[in-house]
Amino acid sequence: MPIRQPNIQQQQAIDSTAATISVIAGPGTGKTFTLTERICSLINQKRVSPKQILAITFTRKARNEMETRLRAKSSDSTPLPYVMTLH
Repeated sequence: MPIRQPNIQQQQAIDSTAATISVIAGPGTGKTFTLTERICSLINQKRVSPKQILAITFTRKARNEMETRLRAKSSDSTPLPYVMTLH
């Protein structure tokens, strides 16, 4: 699988210093990718505890994809953040 690079808007969301962000975009635009990269950045570069992170998506598919991607990017000993859906 090729390494994906974020576009300018995605990189702004990933690098944001805001305590919370909202990623709103259409289907297939990289919302799950952007949130996953932001979470990894918070944990690995800003040293935020995964227990302090909550990611909320609208679909179970996006939640499952995000958890799978986070597991793939984390060590086995790192706990995953809370990833939930609204329904």
